[in-house]
Amino acid sequence: MEIEFEVVTLRLPKAIVDYVRRMYGDPVKRLEWFIVDWIRIDIETKTGDDLKELFNLEPAFKTILNQNR
Repeated sequence: MEIEFEVVTLRLPKAIVDYVRRMYGDPVKRLEWFIVDWIRIDIETKTGDDLKELFNLEPAFKTILNQNR
């Protein structure tokens, strides 16, 4: 499966980038990994109710599902 990517520019203090480079190597790769992992954790800790509220899905569910009763 091919994954589409988008380039995003981050504005970070040089001291932070220097720290990441010194402690973990390539700051771009480390920050990409960290951000993706942070989003994964955020998604995995949400419940179905959280996602319905976040994306305002309940009105669509009620409208469509109540039509077909």
